[in-house]
Amino acid sequence: MTKSEIQESEYFFSPQAKGDLKSYLVNNDSKINQSEVDKLDQKIPEKIYKYSGLNKYSLQNFAESQLSLSLPILFNDPYDSFFEMEHEESALAKLLTKNPKASPEEQRQAKYSDLKQEQTHNDEQKELRSEFRKRIYVDAFTLDPNNALMWPHYGDTNAGICVEYATSQWKYRNSLYPVIYTDHPVAVKYAKTRVYDAHEVKHLDYLIESTCKNNKWSYEQEWRSIVHTSDNAEQSPRSELKSPNITGIYLGPYFFVKWLLIAEYIQNKENKAYAKYCRLLENYCDIFNPFRSWLYRNPSIKIYLMTTSNSEYQYTPKAIQNPDDILDIDRNSLLEAGLVDPETLKYFEI
Repeated sequence: MTKSEIQESEYFFSPQAKGDLKSYLVNNDSKINQSEVDKLDQKIPEKIYKYSGLNKYSLQNFAESQLSLSLPILFNDPYDSFFEMEHEESALAKLLTKNPKASPEEQRQAKYSDLKQEQTHNDEQKELRSEFRKRIYVDAFTLDPNNALMWPHYGDTNAGICVEYATSQWKYRNSLYPVIYTDHPVAVKYAKTRVYDAHEVKHLDYLIESTCKNNKWSYEQEWRSIVHTSDNAEQSPRSELKSPNITGIYLGPYFFVKWLLIAEYIQNKENKAYAKYCRLLENYCDIFNPFRSWLYRNPSIKIYLMTTSNSEYQYTPKAIQNPDDILDIDRNSLLEAGLVDPETLKYFEI
């Protein structure tokens, strides 16, 4: 993240921003549940969590102690940071308020004016939506490492990881905002004299749209790090920010199953599909081994394996006491420690 982009984000990092956002939502959008708006008064959480697969991007972030923020246009929700412009008052409504006995011709002209206004509104809103989603970078976190929906959705179908970050000493902790869940897009209101222009969108406008999200996503319990870019910056799909300290790594229930099967496949000299062998060998050498080395270099980071219940929809972390043995990926030791399920091993595909 460049110095100019950080300077552009100073408003986002200020207490005033959360106050402005809450004031806007309370005064201009009464449909949002008050309990959602009140989340803006919460203290910034001491721990935040991020689900992902174990891949070259997560390894790079670990190695460089950074977060990778993305433009909202890349997110899996097509309505994320959905810019909604408030409609101007209908010309017909204004005419009938002023003159309830307006002639049919006057009403016809007012209706025609409304049609033109609606088309202009739609065109300008489409342009603004596109531009708006190129003006902020966002990284998404959650408050819960045990979420039974997040693991299959974001944690490489239960074979990935969830990173625990401690925010208390993080330089950019004030960039964190709770997501406000709502059933409808929040319309940004403009003064009558304001010209709709992507470069005229103000900081508060960005916060309104990037913190409000469809209520169907509420299970994520999301907090976001939001950074505004310089309007003159050369846009790239992603940007980096110094990360908080990592204090824990949660491994998905199928993490060891996946990497054990990969290790055994590349060690077996018979019946190999060459392309698959090369792909899995590369994954093991370039992803798993560096991850294992990184953990060895950072012994203060606690490691957990997520376990599932036989009677409830519940994920529970199990602390791994001796990671040196476990991360050697040996079938007998993993089975003996109860860290892989024999039945899952039979059917899991790599």
